[in-house]
Amino acid sequence: AAVRNQIALQVKLQQAQYLARLYSDVAVWKTQVTDDEVAAYFAEHKELSSEAKRAKAEQILVRAKNGEDFAKLANEFSQDPGNKGQNGELNGGAYQNVPRGTMVKPFESAALSLEPGQIHPTLVESDFGFHIIKLDRKGLGDSGTYDVRHVLFATTVPDPDNPDGPEIPVKVYVTSQIEAEKVKRFKAEAVKATGVTVPSDFSLPSPVSTTVVKRKAPSKRRVVRKRN
Repeated sequence: AAVRNQIALQVKLQQAQYLARLYSDVAVWKTQVTDDEVAAYFAEHKELSSEAKRAKAEQILVRAKNGEDFAKLANEFSQDPGNKGQNGELNGGAYQNVPRGTMVKPFESAALSLEPGQIHPTLVESDFGFHIIKLDRKGLGDSGTYDVRHVLFATTVPDPDNPDGPEIPVKVYVTSQIEAEKVKRFKAEAVKATGVTVPSDFSLPSPVSTTVVKRKAPSKRRVVRKRN
């Protein structure tokens, strides 16, 4: 009898694992966020619109192209936290000796399309906002570093899961909000369809491991660097 019970338990565990995999696959499919859903969310939440930031950035771009001191414009208007050094002094929006492949693609492609001294003729948009970019130096070859300045009009928002941490791109925030709502609906539908109930005395065991993993604080220059 004991052997039969063990076999029956093993079969049930295998069935549960199989069903869990099936539900996991369905959950991924049902909770994926589409571009149309993101666009609809922005349309319903006008407070997240970046058009006012774009308009202001266009005004400062014109001033930069008309010859105003780029470093002064960066110090006055840039919303890049990396523009402030450890001593609290502003650095004119400068990034020096930047290895290629470090910055997000729209920023780096725009910067490297310029010759030293040139300002990119249009605003450059990335997940972090609108950039006005001026190239100071460009090293030769694919491994050459470059010096660049920029003025950032940020379109990031506070991270609801980490209010004290760095802000996140608004599109990332919107996507996470839509996904969370879809996950909530999926769970409710699954419970309704299966009739799953949880005993009132159900509890989870305490975690076995209490190891704390220390994480490095994010760099202040994270704004236009790639996210791994």
